[in-house]
Amino acid sequence: MTLPQPSDDAWVDPRIPAPPVADAPSIAVAPRDSRNGLVLALAIVCAVLLITTIGFGGVAAWLWFDRSAVAAPQPPPTPTSTSATAADEPQIVQGIEVSTVSDLVFGSFAMSKITPDDYVGLYATVTNEDPERAAELYFDVTAYAEDGSILDRGPTSVYILPGQVSMFQGVFSSDITDAVSIRVEQTMGEFAEPIMTGEVTTDKMLGGEGYVEATLVSTLSQVPEYPDVYIAGYVDGKLFGVCSDMPDIPSNAGFTSGCYLEAVSADSQAEFAEFTEFPKDAEFEAYLALDLPW
Repeated sequence: MTLPQPSDDAWVDPRIPAPPVADAPSIAVAPRDSRNGLVLALAIVCAVLLITTIGFGGVAAWLWFDRSAVAAPQPPPTPTSTSATAADEPQIVQGIEVSTVSDLVFGSFAMSKITPDDYVGLYATVTNEDPERAAELYFDVTAYAEDGSILDRGPTSVYILPGQVSMFQGVFSSDITDAVSIRVEQTMGEFAEPIMTGEVTTDKMLGGEGYVEATLVSTLSQVPEYPDVYIAGYVDGKLFGVCSDMPDIPSNAGFTSGCYLEAVSADSQAEFAEFTEFPKDAEFEAYLALDLPW
């Protein structure tokens, strides 16, 4: 078989050297950037911190729910006094035992009518026997049911100048018809230098149809802020009515104060009626009640 012969165009003279073959172009390689390693390291650290945070969060949540599953302890039914040192003999007021724990001296208690839908006031005179220091004291007044549960508790306070007598008032705003005991307990306070000297004394009393007006004399060394004047009515030494007024009390001058008496009693929960006239043998006293100094 005859082999095909190359054409004249494809023939290459072996005496002519072949052109050189060009080298393949080299690819430039950028130098390794050290910042890439730093970014990678930071990413790893962030991931570790994130996992740790999630772990601590889960533990904290578990501890919280575990703690919540246990009922929180309830406050004791009787507040703990911090400065009171004297406990008086209990009194029976409308069939309820009333006890006091205080550095002050309490007189006989009386209460307004106990009703389920109105406030009830508890009253007694209170004496600061310290001849030099004023009493700035705080109280809790608590009514208890037969099973020891709290029916109502209210805070109150007194500021009494040295050697003077004032009127104590505790107020119950919830239903205490099932109360078997009431505790008046001094919780904190102090005896300190008085903010003023002097007193308020009674000149004369006028009254009728439930209203009492007192003409009073102030020897206070300064004008008191937000004072109250309590007017109390007594028969045979027993409190039968109390009211309060907020007059402007001057320094070293006379003034008047008046209010409608609210019926109170220590003996029974008999029906209380509005006063139309006072008992013929009634006697009245006025008491200064100063606000706590600020």
